[in-house]
Amino acid sequence: MTVQDTIERAVVFPVSRDRVWTAITDPSQLEKWFGTKAEFKRLVVGEPMLFGWGPDEIYRGRIEVVEPMHHFAYRWNSGKSDMETPFDDMPTTLVTFRLEDLPEGAGTRLTLVESGFASLPDNLRDKQWQENRSGWDAEIADLAAHLGVQKEVK
Repeated sequence: MTVQDTIERAVVFPVSRDRVWTAITDPSQLEKWFGTKAEFKRLVVGEPMLFGWGPDEIYRGRIEVVEPMHHFAYRWNSGKSDMETPFDDMPTTLVTFRLEDLPEGAGTRLTLVESGFASLPDNLRDKQWQENRSGWDAEIADLAAHLGVQKEVK
């Protein structure tokens, strides 16, 4: 059986790169479309993050890449967060957002890739890949609604 390692989505939004960048990197914007809670103090590599989908569903993360207006990535834990375990000892995947302008001011292409599922423990791997695959479809639809546009997945 082939182990799935990556989820990838490419979405075109007819809005400026600045609007998309802010929506994916500003905690107050993130929590309007990505779950119910997004916390981090600074947009810098190494900064810890928290994401929530209600009081019992909290995920820890860490910012890995910040290239303003182009590339943002974070690592986040798979499965329920254990706040006592050091983050580097937890199973994680890497979520990467890349932005590019479309020709003639037609908008912004967002390419989202979540990778690292193959390295997860057996008891998490398939479940996380399935949940996150459908989860990203819902989250992208929420992002489109937040931006006030229809999404076009490619």
